[in-house]
Amino acid sequence: MERITIHAPAKVNLALEVCGLLPGGFHELDMIMQAVTLYETVTIEKRPAGELAMECRAADGSLAADIPTDSRNLAWRAARLFLDETGIGAGVFLTVTKAVPSQAGMAGGSADAAGVLVGMNLLFDAGLTREQLCRMGEKLGSDVPFCIVGGTARVQGRGERVTPIAPLPHCLLVAVMPHTGSSTPQGFARYDQYGSPFHPDVDACAAALAAQDLAALCKNAGNALQTACATGETQSILDTLRAHGAAAALLTGTGAVTYGIFTDKSAAEAAAEELRRSFAPVFVLKPENRGPFAVG
Repeated sequence: MERITIHAPAKVNLALEVCGLLPGGFHELDMIMQAVTLYETVTIEKRPAGELAMECRAADGSLAADIPTDSRNLAWRAARLFLDETGIGAGVFLTVTKAVPSQAGMAGGSADAAGVLVGMNLLFDAGLTREQLCRMGEKLGSDVPFCIVGGTARVQGRGERVTPIAPLPHCLLVAVMPHTGSSTPQGFARYDQYGSPFHPDVDACAAALAAQDLAALCKNAGNALQTACATGETQSILDTLRAHGAAAALLTGTGAVTYGIFTDKSAAEAAAEELRRSFAPVFVLKPENRGPFAVG
């Protein structure tokens, strides 16, 4: 096999609580993350030893000239790390096709890195376990271990403790990108200064998933960073989602994407149609029960 193509799912946060500070200034988090049917596409081609290059394309196939394709890119760093840690005497050329908006809180860059690690493990028949890949992913970013595992998981610490849990029951998720993204450092700084008026019950969310009780999950879902990370358009998106019958509506991660959980397909589609009059992109998604996987 000379090349492989991987689909790497994006994620949303069903619950996000800030538990305090860790050594080094990082925040300790307790979250429930859910993979969704929005995919970054990573193609990896074998090259002679010493070669490592990549290109990045938009969803329409055009070159995304504004995205770096060197060590500033998480996918590039994932490939470098994999080659260094496995000692495989080879090079690779990466093509990353973006579907996830930047500064969205849906882990697009982390999904790229996860797709590279999983894909290179398959392409070179390296035989690394998922746990080994996750430990590698920890060195790249807080969301990378979850993006390797996928599905539904409780994620704790900085993101390194990933525990798969019962799946999200069938539903639709309408995810909306406002006109401006969110800054993760600025969001945490505002949280540290002002705190949050809301704290989700992560234990109750996990129990609801174990019972496959979507209504109970939606009652307890939420994001302690929502106020700190909201854009000027977040509230209007939340209001529209709820007006169309969303059982829960919240910011994902540090934003800026805001999404609603729907049990009725027609209501979800009506909400998406209205929101598309003002925002783009707007996605109607389903829960995904896996992490990166090979296609083609």
